[in-house]
Amino acid sequence: MRFIIKGIEVILVVLMFIMIASVGLQVFYRYVLSSPLGWVEEIARACLGWITFLGTSVAIYRAKNIKIPIIRDIVPQKWGRMFYFISLGGVLIFFTVLFFYGMQFTLKFMHMRSPYLNYSLGLNYISIPVSSLLVIVIVLSQIWSSIKN
Repeated sequence: MRFIIKGIEVILVVLMFIMIASVGLQVFYRYVLSSPLGWVEEIARACLGWITFLGTSVAIYRAKNIKIPIIRDIVPQKWGRMFYFISLGGVLIFFTVLFFYGMQFTLKFMHMRSPYLNYSLGLNYISIPVSSLLVIVIVLSQIWSSIKN
């Protein structure tokens, strides 16, 4: 799993570089040359979507997702493990639903083309089910390793 996460991190760095470079280019063309580039918005939007959802899977792998520690502090320590599994179950249910709706959304937009670059808009939205599937695998591995220990 670590190898996959390292690969995703490299992809995230490349996407971030592409997004920053293209937006910087757009600012230069718009305000210095007074001739905006139309295709930059499409690239920036696609990169932002992939960065958001792939970044979510990395954050969940590293356990950097949002937590509510007040619940853990209030309940007795022996119940802490139970609440840990409940929270993992909630994450699992959420990303399973997101996977199925993301697939429907992706298939709905797969036939639509972007105006400037003429690529399938489904490629922007497939980041939702891909990242959801990654999170599902990560959460299942966390559950399995917690049960083993």
